[in-house]
Amino acid sequence: MTIWNILNTRGQSIANVSNGTINTSSTDLTLIGKDYAFYGLPQNENYVYLLENFANNTAPPYPIQGQLWYNTGDNLVYLYTTSNSWTSISNAGATGPIGATGFTGSTGVIGPQGATGSTGPQGTTGATGIGATGATGPQGATGSTGPQGSTGATGIGATGATGVVGPQGATGSTGPVGATGLTGATGEVGPQGATGPQGPQGATGFGATGATGPTGSTGATGPQGASGIGGGLGVDQTWVQYTQASGLRLNNTTYTNSTGRSIFISIVCRGDEGNTNLLLNGVTFSWEGGDLNNQSPLTCIVPNGSTYRITGLGRAGDGWWELR
Repeated sequence: MTIWNILNTRGQSIANVSNGTINTSSTDLTLIGKDYAFYGLPQNENYVYLLENFANNTAPPYPIQGQLWYNTGDNLVYLYTTSNSWTSISNAGATGPIGATGFTGSTGVIGPQGATGSTGPQGTTGATGIGATGATGPQGATGSTGPQGSTGATGIGATGATGVVGPQGATGSTGPVGATGLTGATGEVGPQGATGPQGPQGATGFGATGATGPTGSTGATGPQGASGIGGGLGVDQTWVQYTQASGLRLNNTTYTNSTGRSIFISIVCRGDEGNTNLLLNGVTFSWEGGDLNNQSPLTCIVPNGSTYRITGLGRAGDGWWELR
């Protein structure tokens, strides 16, 4: 049986696909195994999904880092980041409709200039739309100049010139400092009252001190045990599952326990994968497969500083756990 191990651009395992099968649960594309008879349909659909960036009003169910998604609900494009969440990468708002361009009227005869009206208050500035510029309509014929109407409210006019700064007046003389008032006399200290007599102290009772017993002989010092780091196995440790999101443990790859204490590993083995071997510091622990319905864990305690490696494991998947 041929099993393809699909990797991403960073060399991480994404999925395993057996020959004659397809995988639709590891990514949002259909991964096709060797010799799959009806590969044409899923392959063409993959091309369409990539062209439209998985356009839908709901997010793709199996995203991977770097994937784009076009949300048809709000017409924005999202990126699946290293925080395992969708982040919008669209900044522009929706484009408003373009109004029709009016025709240019004829120019009237210039009349006398009317008096300038008072400046009205400036209105608030409206929000600027991001609409496209409409086409310019045809210019009408130039008519005779009409009389000039009265000047409307003035917008924000230019700031007038700053007037000349007048001379600084002379500084007035400082007035005289007032006289300091007299300090009042300090009152007399009253007499201290007499201290009352101290009562008699009661007798202190002391029990007789017992005789000190003989000191026993000192026992021989036992050998010093090895210094442990941390508590026993399971104390202040938690189970860690190696998944596609956290980085899968790979088949036939050597790992070293550098946690400073012993760890416990548990690996799910499947009967259709044949025999699976765990090599701990060169010592082999085996799990015998062959039965398709047989599925059980291969477990082992790994002392601090030891190396361990799995061979013959066809699909690591999410079935690798370590108590660290």
